Amino acid sequence: MAVRRAQGSSLFHHLGALALFIGLWWLLSGGEGRSWIVGVPAIILAWWVFSRSRGAVLVPVRPGALISFLRLFVGLSVQGSVDVARRVLSRDVKIDPGVVRFTFTELPPGGGRLLFVAVIGLCPGTLCFDLGEESVSVHVLDRNGPIEDELCRVEAAIAALFGPGREGV
Repeated sequence: MAVRRAQGSSLFHHLGALALFIGLWWLLSGGEGRSWIVGVPAIILAWWVFSRSRGAVLVPVRPGALISFLRLFVGLSVQGSVDVARRVLSRDVKIDPGVVRFTFTELPPGGGRLLFVAVIGLCPGTLCFDLGEESVSVHVLDRNGPIEDELCRVEAAIAALFGPGREGV
């Protein structure tokens, strides 16, 4: 579920947000028990900010699309991590860093694009900056890699999360 501004909120929405933050922390920490020392305060802070965001509610996402998105994200993260490690450990470092300008074709302005930027920023070897009206700049380690295809796959997966006609999610 994604957070969106709307009128009113309820206990259900606050508990749902808390469950979402706990789940995200568990996913990001890999379930590591010692991480909860930092995780509990981070979750409480995220929930506190959410609860103060006047009327924020959770936007329903499609469960099948969520599973597909998570599989894609984990796959790209592992693939990117292995690639970065291989490059670092190699005697012959093959990089061609540069900036790729990605034009959005499926995501309307709003939260979906912000989620896109956050997801791409979490993938090893990439960094988003300069989010414009219709595009975003992405710094990559290798301009010759399949970066455009990967960006399109992430955009399509995020668009599928919310379904058609969800402007500004």
